[in-house]
Amino acid sequence: MNKEIAVMVGSDNNTCSIFEFGQIVVFGRQHGTWRINRKMPCCLGDGSNMAETRRRIAQIAGFLGECSVFVGLSVSGIPYFELEKINCLIWEIPGKPEEFLDELWHEVLLERSDRVRRSLAPIFSLPEPKGDGRYSLTLSPAEAANAVSMQRVLDTVLRKRNFRVLEISCQEQPVWLDNVLQDNGDLLVDLANLPNQRIHIINQGYTLNRTR
Repeated sequence: MNKEIAVMVGSDNNTCSIFEFGQIVVFGRQHGTWRINRKMPCCLGDGSNMAETRRRIAQIAGFLGECSVFVGLSVSGIPYFELEKINCLIWEIPGKPEEFLDELWHEVLLERSDRVRRSLAPIFSLPEPKGDGRYSLTLSPAEAANAVSMQRVLDTVLRKRNFRVLEISCQEQPVWLDNVLQDNGDLLVDLANLPNQRIHIINQGYTLNRTR
């Protein structure tokens, strides 16, 4: 993991706006101590020339290299979005770098951990309403094969009983579907006269539930 933080500082060594004249200082952490790895003068101007601003941000991106944390007193507009495109974590913090680097690094580790956790979390399809109590759900092969997680998703939908017909489209009937239906005895499965790869789950109590 790259252990660097880039900080935009002014002549007084306090953080400044990315649109002010100053320098970008990249600090590296070694054995618990922060040291200056490299510096670069920076002056984006007022940001009114979009093409020039993007050109200079591209230079900054090249200077940052693998450093993916950028700090300034204010980072907004085109610089913010261009830095975000290269997956920089952007922070706006007042003060001198030595006053906040340790605490910021702790926050960076938490943020990176959270991003990894979100990226690994399975994302499942949810039923889409089609009107008149009808819902459709299209399962990818991966979802259909993920018995434990997908069964939990479908269980939640079926228990609410807020549908008349739930149409499931998938390449083949999931092996776990029978288990789900056994736990919901008032639901019927209709496979007759349906196009291939479609399953209709019919809620026999839909009218009764809707008029309560």
